[in-house]
Amino acid sequence: MFKKILSVVAAVIVTGLVVVACLELNYRYLRWGYHPTPEHPACHGVSADSGDSARLQALADAGDAAAQYATGMRLRYAPPPVSDEKSSAVEYLVKAAAQGHAAAAFELGRIYDGPLRAAPDSRTKAMAYFRQAADDGDPDAMSMLSMLLKHLDGGPQQAAPTPAEQAEADIWSARVFAAHNGLVYRAGKNPLDAAQAQDIRAKAESGDKDAQFFYSVLLRAGLGGVAADDAAAYEWLEKAARQGHARAHSHLAIRAIRRNDTAGAIAAYTRGMELGDLESQVFLAHNVKAGDEDKAWALYQDAAARGDPGAQLTVARHYLSEDRDTRQDRITAYAWLTRAARNPAARMMSGIWMDCDTVADLLSAEDLAQGEKRTAALPAK
Repeated sequence: MFKKILSVVAAVIVTGLVVVACLELNYRYLRWGYHPTPEHPACHGVSADSGDSARLQALADAGDAAAQYATGMRLRYAPPPVSDEKSSAVEYLVKAAAQGHAAAAFELGRIYDGPLRAAPDSRTKAMAYFRQAADDGDPDAMSMLSMLLKHLDGGPQQAAPTPAEQAEADIWSARVFAAHNGLVYRAGKNPLDAAQAQDIRAKAESGDKDAQFFYSVLLRAGLGGVAADDAAAYEWLEKAARQGHARAHSHLAIRAIRRNDTAGAIAAYTRGMELGDLESQVFLAHNVKAGDEDKAWALYQDAAARGDPGAQLTVARHYLSEDRDTRQDRITAYAWLTRAARNPAARMMSGIWMDCDTVADLLSAEDLAQGEKRTAALPAK
């Protein structure tokens, strides 16, 4: 009996360790770009053209910030992995960030929050680089900065944020919401302050549908000195929707979903899609999938062609489904995944580069080259 108990306890412990290991692996995927096998630069938005590499390095060495960023990214995802601050990848990215390159600053934040976490003052450096990118309007950097301020860094002994840290984190979170809805905070350029909020309110009251939508965003986020007020926000949102603001319908659909009003949500998404809102189209595809897969597939394909990275991931996974998954299907999936990886909006969508690296591991050099040609033939949006 005692042996049985011991065996059960051992099984529970092993299961727990496996779960913890899986959670840690997923955490590393999401935050650091970790992959258990060699990574493929094209899966991270980096060109695989060797001639292009030489040209960019020459420009980088001459001081071109964009080339420094591109060269740093190429080295970032090439073996050996970044292991110290003196690595060439870090040096090129630091040079680009010093010239105000926001994407380079964001990548340095990820590096100091990931592979270089053991480096001196790594958390301080990560926050400084994320703050630089956030101040330049990067919503992903805003999100990461908010997480670090809340001390959500995955350490074994996480300290609770101070009231000041929590307050700043909340502001950055609100700015993320605003940025994803067209109101992008930029320090010194688009501050989302009280004066700007008053100007938006005046335009909204004069009947400007864009201003009505933006003012609803300020009300929901509590930015620009405007007290958060969901009820008032939705009143302005409905005004914008009545005047044909496409994104407003998407927001009204989300409210309908929260109210368990599926019919109302689909009606709002449909109207948003008719007005050209890509997000409405993707959500509608997701909502109609169970009832009409052919219609959903057509919507996903069109959204992917129009540049939505989530739709591109869905299309790629379609080619990897059990009833397909031939060599040619894998090449097509790789093409869609690398297209999505080149979209800055997809940078934090871990599923894209996780799937892409996995598929690329299954392809030969010839298949990868064919996949690159298919990527180039896809819509550039």
